[in-house]
Amino acid sequence: MKLSKVKLYVILNIFSAIVALALNYLSISIPLNGKTTGELSDLYANYFVPAGFTFSIWGIIYLMMIAFIVFQLYQIRKKDLDTIEIIIVIGPWFFISCLANAAWIIFWHYEYVFLSVSIMLILLTSLLQIYFALKSFGPLTTKDNIFVLTFFSIYTGWISVATIANVTAALVSIGWNGGVISPQYWACIMIVVASFFGVIFVYRNKDIPYTIVIIWALWGIYSKQISISENMSQTVALFAKYGGTMLLIYSLFSIFGKNTYFHLVRKDKSLA
Repeated sequence: MKLSKVKLYVILNIFSAIVALALNYLSISIPLNGKTTGELSDLYANYFVPAGFTFSIWGIIYLMMIAFIVFQLYQIRKKDLDTIEIIIVIGPWFFISCLANAAWIIFWHYEYVFLSVSIMLILLTSLLQIYFALKSFGPLTTKDNIFVLTFFSIYTGWISVATIANVTAALVSIGWNGGVISPQYWACIMIVVASFFGVIFVYRNKDIPYTIVIIWALWGIYSKQISISENMSQTVALFAKYGGTMLLIYSLFSIFGKNTYFHLVRKDKSLA
């Protein structure tokens, strides 16, 4: 096991995280291209876009990203063998995900919508690579569960939903209105798809954090659509409500069942 390789990954992770965080800050403070993320979402109005408060989850994700970076540095300094192995398993994928995150902000704010979809798919792919690498790694220590796996579960869950929303926005940007499927039923289908992802991640991985993010997104869609009196919005709100409720109940059953998210924890190992 080469510590020099691990240190290189950590340096790349720090650099790419700084780039992603800086672009996110600029997109809010300037904002980039003179438009906020919310204003851009309104340009491609569709029934799948959640209420504005839903996007506050980005604050949690970025705070967890900072915690993940600090945790890496601390564990490397301690020469913690478990964390070193995890960094190697993750490899360059976190570096790729951060650069994709930063690139997406640029393309989205400058309204290259279809290019932003391509970048979003790269971001989702890189996060899934990390997620399944961690899942195949075996039981993690408590610290690695909290600072690594939970972070990537939440991040992957949100980007799963964001990818669906990004694709829908791209289609709306070229005047697509659902084709033979009306816009509200397209949103209902996407809600079912998102709910299905949540069920799969609970069923196969016992992953509650991932599913909580899906529930949060569905609550955001419900909150936005329920406030609109038209029948189409009410239909979407109903689907979001039942989708989120079903996931919540299923997650609760999973929590109190066997083989839950934190069902196995192993002791720390160190090179020291």
